[in-house]
Amino acid sequence: MALWYLAYGSNMDCHRLSERLERHCDIRDAVPVHLPNWYCCFDKASGSGHGYATLKPQPAGDGRPDAEGLLWEVSADELALLDSYEGVHGGHYQRHNWTVRDDQGQPYESMVYLHGPDFDEPGLLPTPAYLQHLLCGAPMLSPAYAAWLRQHPTWRAHS
Repeated sequence: MALWYLAYGSNMDCHRLSERLERHCDIRDAVPVHLPNWYCCFDKASGSGHGYATLKPQPAGDGRPDAEGLLWEVSADELALLDSYEGVHGGHYQRHNWTVRDDQGQPYESMVYLHGPDFDEPGLLPTPAYLQHLLCGAPMLSPAYAAWLRQHPTWRAHS
């Protein structure tokens, strides 16, 4: 049985994911998914004033677009590598099982990382470099969602 990892943040960048998984990843192998009633935000505190991506339930009438992401097929050993990168043992992110559907309605049992409650800081912004990792997934995302990411404000360090 295949293991599917749902990326919605910087691991939508196949080059970054390739480095982390220690193998080649091709964007054409990813399965795009829409995540109804969830939105992407950058409320996962970095400790340096900016935020990293996480998903949160979408309040009714909120106006933010539903999140989108990419499914990557991974091995159990690769999930262990991702656990390390995502800081699971330190509580930065927690791995969850999540059933998602592709554009044709095909269900996938996937693993997703959501930020740990001790690292929740609403209103943070991503750095421009971090946001660029998400934009690497744009060819597989809806045009509207890719446009939302491109227009998202970013954090600038105070000098």
